[in-house]
Amino acid sequence: MKHFPPRKNRYDVLVLGAGVTGLALARMLSARGSSVCLVDDYPSPGGNHISWETGGMSFDMGSIFFWSDNPLFGLFPGLARRCPEVRFAVQRIAPDGAVRAYPFDMRAEVLERPLAYRLRVAGELAAARARRMDRRSAEGFLRHHLGPTLTRDSGILNYMQRFYGLAPSEISFAFAESRMRWVSSRASLRARLSGLLRRRPAGPAPRCLVRPPEGFAALYAGALARLEAEGVRSVMGAGLQAARRHPDGFELSCAAGTVSAARLISTIPMLHTAALLGLEVAEPPVSRRLTTLCCRFSGRRGFAAPVLYNFHAEGAWKRLTMHSDFYGPRGGAEYFSLEVSAEDDGTPPQALFAEFARTVRAAGLFEGELELVESHDTEFAYPVYDHSAARRRDALAARLTAEGVELAGRQGLFTYIPSSALAVRMAQTAFA
Repeated sequence: MKHFPPRKNRYDVLVLGAGVTGLALARMLSARGSSVCLVDDYPSPGGNHISWETGGMSFDMGSIFFWSDNPLFGLFPGLARRCPEVRFAVQRIAPDGAVRAYPFDMRAEVLERPLAYRLRVAGELAAARARRMDRRSAEGFLRHHLGPTLTRDSGILNYMQRFYGLAPSEISFAFAESRMRWVSSRASLRARLSGLLRRRPAGPAPRCLVRPPEGFAALYAGALARLEAEGVRSVMGAGLQAARRHPDGFELSCAAGTVSAARLISTIPMLHTAALLGLEVAEPPVSRRLTTLCCRFSGRRGFAAPVLYNFHAEGAWKRLTMHSDFYGPRGGAEYFSLEVSAEDDGTPPQALFAEFARTVRAAGLFEGELELVESHDTEFAYPVYDHSAARRRDALAARLTAEGVELAGRQGLFTYIPSSALAVRMAQTAFA
């Protein structure tokens, strides 16, 4: 259902994009007394938090998890009650084919290995601490925190290659330092040892929640309804056409009509914002497309956790999520979403699925009937952080800022934001 703005189409703020950041900004700005219009080309709110339903099975793109202390739930009271509480568990398939803890199994992969191996790992980590960190690439970051042996044997290089389509040596160090802190905080031997000595904070730990069984659209529809009840206007399925700056602010044209405002905040991809303004971009920042394979399975699984990452050398897939672990089987079958950071080589979904089925059967992950139900492509899923990404991003951001556009969110800023909680906190800080 489309929501159209009223005839008086003048607002204090236009927010492009009704993803997590856009919804949070609309709530914050409206609470301060600003009139807000929220506009998105997607037919429903949530941005790239997308669910698909078929045959009683519900599939998703990306992560479906929230933690109970997510500030989004503070902005939109009632949303958390719609999200079932679950046990959070993650595993990975290691290069040797074994299913192990994610991101690293210290006991199995170091402490239970031969003495010579343990001594080599310890020596490498001691040497890495004594040397200055190699800041030429993400691989230097990994080697500093894991050492050469664990960097190779853990399979993290395989995972990064299939995630970004780049070897870690081609990924910028700045990205690794700012967005791969889970390696330094969770995977390294030093971090594990210090974690044993660290005092845990007082009070109950945050609870893990998943999106409602009805899907993301149902969850974020509640947030949109709250905004509309407070006077925020929404235009979903807008058919964005053009944006123009004028002396009093901005005018935005879309299939639903024309709206204007003193301020324009964009949370949609930078390139889309530039196109709306008619800006030509010679060297755009690059994003990867994500293909989601929706699969059904009957038989025996070789792993227990609902989420499995692929650190093996084989297979293009990077992560699978067993939705039936949370929402129940359908017709006696389990079902899951499979993520593939797609190459632009025209590989059909059926070929991606066939490769997945071959590799997981060989590894003993699935024994039984595997079926591809359907597939979906999502453009602008992941920013690619090669060595020139920051320069190209900053150049385009400067042009958009010079036009008066304010940028926010993962897509708007072209920055990797690993969770909805962080996205909301960043918006709260930037627009305090």
